[in-house]
Amino acid sequence: MQIDRPTLEAAARRLAGQVLVTPLVGQPLLPGRLAPAGLRLKLECLQVAGGLWFRGAMHALARRLGALPGLAVGGAWRSALGTAAAAAFQRIPTRVALRAADLPADARALFAALPGVGLEPCDDDAAVAAAHARARAQGCARAPGPGDPDFDVGIATLALELDAQMPSDVARVVIGSAELAPALERGLAACGRALALEVAEPVANVAELAEALRIGVRVAVDAAGCAAFARALAIAERESVVAVLAS
Repeated sequence: MQIDRPTLEAAARRLAGQVLVTPLVGQPLLPGRLAPAGLRLKLECLQVAGGLWFRGAMHALARRLGALPGLAVGGAWRSALGTAAAAAFQRIPTRVALRAADLPADARALFAALPGVGLEPCDDDAAVAAAHARARAQGCARAPGPGDPDFDVGIATLALELDAQMPSDVARVVIGSAELAPALERGLAACGRALALEVAEPVANVAELAEALRIGVRVAVDAAGCAAFARALAIAERESVVAVLAS
């Protein structure tokens, strides 16, 4: 599917009232750290389910409204939570199968709070695959994800917000998720933004950075968001940059 500005605007209208327009924060207060003037943070971590994945899932499921009797969800727990939250919004019964070892206790509570969503913690990858096979045999569809045209357009709607919020001197956008970067890059191009999109490498000091952001900006950020923040912090000494804080 071609992603152009009219396509993005139509998708944004479809998502209005369901997806948050998240703020772009400039010169954040970070205790014990210098925050260069060129650093800005796009707080997509304030999105429903805490991340960018929700946009894509919400749009893809909206385009299939009434056509899905159920949904089978897997993957990393944060992306699964975004998809499950979108399904709950649209009242699609959902079965989530994930490795128990990858599920923090607070994650289980988040899934439990979603109506119509059943979580099945599994011992290993084979058990996860078997759970998904059972769900699909009972009529559940595989959850849409990166590469699905409607999912990618949903992710790309972030570019419309960035285009409206970013100053003209921003030269680079940093994101921590390699899976979601291609769709966002296409969205930025559709908005006529000739800037670089960079995928940040994972960082070792995730806990330290997460705590600095929690105290200074008062947001809960995952490892991908911390990676984007760390990379943008380094870049901002020489050029204006936006870090997308989301998974």
